[in-house]
Amino acid sequence: AFMVADQVYPDNEGRGYITRLIIRRAVRFGKILGFKGPFLHEICDTVVDAMGAVYPELETRRELIGKVVLQEEKAFGRTFEDGRQRLEREIAAVKEAGGDTVPGDVVFWLYDERGFPPDLTAVIAGDLGVSIDRAGYEAAMNVKRAASGKDGGAGNDAEIGGDLGLGISGDFVGYQFEAISATRVAALLDAEGTSVDALQTSREGYAILERTPFYAESGGQVGDTGVFTWSGGQATVTDTKKSAHGDWLHHVLVSEGELHIHQVVEAGVDVERRDAIERHHSATHLLHQALVDVLGEHVKQEGSVVSPEMLRFDFRHFGAMSPEEIREIEDQVNRQIQFGQTVTTEELSIEKATARGAKAFFGDKYGDVVRMVTMGPGWSTELCGGTHVSNTSDIGAFVITRQEAVSSGIRRIYALAGGRAIEEFRKIRQIVMDVSGSLRCTPEEIAGRIAGLGDTIKDLEQQVDRLQTKLLSGGPAEGASGELREIGGVAVIAALLEDQGKDGARKEDQLLFVVAKRGDKTSAVHCGDLCKELAATAGARGGGRPDFAQAGGAPGDSWDTVKSLFESRVVAILDGD
Repeated sequence: AFMVADQVYPDNEGRGYITRLIIRRAVRFGKILGFKGPFLHEICDTVVDAMGAVYPELETRRELIGKVVLQEEKAFGRTFEDGRQRLEREIAAVKEAGGDTVPGDVVFWLYDERGFPPDLTAVIAGDLGVSIDRAGYEAAMNVKRAASGKDGGAGNDAEIGGDLGLGISGDFVGYQFEAISATRVAALLDAEGTSVDALQTSREGYAILERTPFYAESGGQVGDTGVFTWSGGQATVTDTKKSAHGDWLHHVLVSEGELHIHQVVEAGVDVERRDAIERHHSATHLLHQALVDVLGEHVKQEGSVVSPEMLRFDFRHFGAMSPEEIREIEDQVNRQIQFGQTVTTEELSIEKATARGAKAFFGDKYGDVVRMVTMGPGWSTELCGGTHVSNTSDIGAFVITRQEAVSSGIRRIYALAGGRAIEEFRKIRQIVMDVSGSLRCTPEEIAGRIAGLGDTIKDLEQQVDRLQTKLLSGGPAEGASGELREIGGVAVIAALLEDQGKDGARKEDQLLFVVAKRGDKTSAVHCGDLCKELAATAGARGGGRPDFAQAGGAPGDSWDTVKSLFESRVVAILDGD
């Protein structure tokens, strides 16, 4: 309870690992004592009752403590029994073989698949008279880490030039300029990362400049793209990243001429793309503050991606956001956009930045001098090295498109800003207009019309069941007018249920009908195609599956037309026409 109140939340590393270990140990002891479901969150509530008067932060964060502990209990409780049984079987096998150590790969499996921290596994094993192979566990963990890093993309580019130890880095001037007229190529590498003197036309490689306006991917913000031009040549910059030594690597494709080392080039960023990135990045800062305001101080950024197309924001929270919470978060962000808040940046010491309220978190690495980005008079203040709009009004608009769970206690938001947000609004509007057109109602009436269609479908399916039952028994359904016929060895009936209100075939002087079949003998008949044909002839709309279809909206007096065409088409189909 005290650790959660101090915002040390369950995690797989750092201080949070201790919180997780304590909770999971307690869950294990609770199971031994006979608890069947979650219990620890209630004990934490008792701690708050007993200690809250002396430690007011417990009372202030009572609800949060309960949510965090309950979620961790549930997450671990779902897999505890399976993991415990597996461990006990492994320990029994170890003892039977005369050993005294649980293999490292088993310890890793329990952690990776069942959430047993190795320290917890060691406690359980110790109670049963054996130890665990920690070295083997670490080896298995290192294999997993190495495998997860070999997924291509940004991780591999960071290795380019690493063995060369260039250490050039280049002077980044992208905060002030989006293009510079003259900068020198300090180093060139081919596509494999080998130092070269030149890149010929159509060749790819990496260039390091003495000065560059290109932002290198960092802190979730993707790298800039653009062009280099020089007398007699041009190269497209497809991405910008940092090497392991901090070199600014421009991934280039030479489209004209040759790019030589020491060549003086004009370097220009794709401004439209950079502007879209900046709108999403600045919106991310506003989103972060809105999440804290709406959900609580426990919200902490756990990762982000900022691109021209969208923003993705991972944060610590302990449950899905409600529609009302999402609406309030969107409203807060859009209010700050409408207010037109000035975005300011300052370089100052980490101590001064944190004293002025800049968000800085345990475990994050900062230098002696940091860059602080402020939006509005103290509304959002964060340490950030990325590029941003100069005024929040430049963002234009903001909308959250979806949320999802990443892992226990970590949520993810996808959102759009600026033109992308407007495109999303237009897309949704078009969908609404298409649906309202299909349902022949106003957008405001869609929900009610769909509910009514659901009732209609349920009624029609019940009628089909009754008709099919009677058809198999050799006669029409009760209350229906229709004659059973045999066509090509197949029993066929066209039956009308007259004026039966909710259970009938007519509503508001409209004919509702279904086409259904049962049995392999009628495989030539596709109910969906046949129903669609009947509906078109009768001025209705319909269609469906091969074995069941429905239509509605035909004039109430069109039954004879529908029946006649149905029988003639079935005859033609079964005769092979």
